[in-house]
Amino acid sequence: MNLLYVLRLFVYFVCFAASLFALSALDFQRALKKNANPAAAQLLYLFLAMALAYLLGQFLMGLMLTFWSITPSGEVTGALPLYCFSVL
Repeated sequence: MNLLYVLRLFVYFVCFAASLFALSALDFQRALKKNANPAAAQLLYLFLAMALAYLLGQFLMGLMLTFWSITPSGEVTGALPLYCFSVL
C-alpha cells in the first residue's frame, strides 16, 4: 500500500479523535430543541465531528504536501524531512 494513503488515513483518524474531544466541550443540549430525538442529536454530533475532522485533515495534509513535497509514490523530497523533528 502507498505510504501517502496510510499517512492520510492516520491523519484523518487523529483528527476525528481530536474533533470528538473538542466537540465534547460544547453544550449541545442548549442548542437543540427541548423535545429533540436523542438519536438525531447523536447523529448530528457524529456528523459535526466527521466534518470537522475532514476539514482539519485536509488542512494538515495540504500543509504536509506543501512543505514536505510528498510525491504521489509516497516519497518525501521536501526541505523538512520527517527526521528533523526527532532530535529537539
